[in-house]
Amino acid sequence: MTTNDTITFDRLVDSGYSSGGNTTTTLNDATISNGGTVTYAGKAWSTSSPFDNSYTVKIISGTGAGQARSISSNTSQQLTVSPAWAPTPDSSSCYVITRQTVFTRTSASDNSLRYAVGGGNKNQLANLITSHSFSSDPNNPDTIGIALTAQAANAIDPNTKQKRQYTLTETVLNRN
Repeated sequence: MTTNDTITFDRLVDSGYSSGGNTTTTLNDATISNGGTVTYAGKAWSTSSPFDNSYTVKIISGTGAGQARSISSNTSQQLTVSPAWAPTPDSSSCYVITRQTVFTRTSASDNSLRYAVGGGNKNQLANLITSHSFSSDPNNPDTIGIALTAQAANAIDPNTKQKRQYTLTETVLNRN
């Protein structure tokens, strides 16, 4: 356990296929109709809680594969990105939208685990940490194990007269 021990990952928020008609700074996932019949429903992204610069859209297959761009704004079925696409994705393009998440043990004196989403403020997730670790499974390189042991701030064990300790463990599986 060291100061500023950090794990960073991109959290998958959404995915889909471009419906085409994109510009160099937009990506559309719109409803497609054929003769009045909807053949593809498209997205219905929130505009009251829009994507912002803390979100990234990446083309994972089709035209423009490998490009990742910051999302600057959105409508219900269109993302505006920066910088410009080159080449511009088309209706063969499959995309993912991610948001970076960071977990950090901030200092040796406060024993706190903090998290930040999309480059925002580091919010306290747990304090009074006695140990935490990250591990990998040699049989499955797509997983990361996380273990965290912390003391309860005020809960005293009646038998030991010590602060209670809790251990949380989680295995995170890479989705892509």
